[in-house]
Amino acid sequence: MRITPISHKVQGPSITEKAANLMRALRKQAQSGAKIAPKNERIRRGKICSACPLWNKSGNLLLGECMHRKCGCTKFKRLFLYESCPIGKW
Repeated sequence: MRITPISHKVQGPSITEKAANLMRALRKQAQSGAKIAPKNERIRRGKICSACPLWNKSGNLLLGECMHRKCGCTKFKRLFLYESCPIGKW
């Protein structure tokens, strides 16, 4: 199955949903002892995100943005050891 690249008409999560997702991620990160993913894992995740049709590299003030409704993350989510892609890519 081929997924076409994201168009400008696709709307990701609202600012409220992004804030809720961020708070969940930060809570999980704090509970895990603030563990950071190893460099090779961060690079692997970045390559996967960059190739994903849901990734908008210019979103979130040029920090990138996942346009999935359950995400809306920036590239910083890749740093958190216990975070994952909402569609299971990493």
